[in-house]
Amino acid sequence: MKILSLILRIAIGSLFLLSGFSKLVNVQEFFNIAVQYGIGIMAYLSVLIPPVEILLGLALIIGYRTGISGLITSLVTLVFTMFFIYGSFFGKVDDCGCFGSVLKLNMPTWSIYFRNLIIIIGGFIIYNVNDNAHRTWQIALIVPLSVLVFTASGISLVSPFYNPEK
Repeated sequence: MKILSLILRIAIGSLFLLSGFSKLVNVQEFFNIAVQYGIGIMAYLSVLIPPVEILLGLALIIGYRTGISGLITSLVTLVFTMFFIYGSFFGKVDDCGCFGSVLKLNMPTWSIYFRNLIIIIGGFIIYNVNDNAHRTWQIALIVPLSVLVFTASGISLVSPFYNPEK
């Protein structure tokens, strides 16, 4: 079970890192995607989503408090899924915005639900198998990166690092 947990940590962590960085390069565009969901608070919180995804992905990959990281990953994915369900039925969402403006997913809706279900189950497996231990080097990596990605998210909201129109 530890091997399965390690594989899930690396796979889900990598997915979260990729998703977070692809949104981080143009938070303004991700904000525009979030507006389409029709949930006002989600659009305003969209600037926080890329850094949270990056930090969760990194925490899973390096093994920082893996139990709580797995649980938070499952809960965050559950919330994202509920927003997507609402946006699909009541908003103008045709793309989940999972990878911001960098990569448009042309996936059927059912496959997004299935992928998210796998992530949610995987997060709970990680939660049940691992502990909440941490090492000093992990904190020394997470804290400065936290400051960096939250700052970059604010900068990218005003002046995107990537503009798909160029």
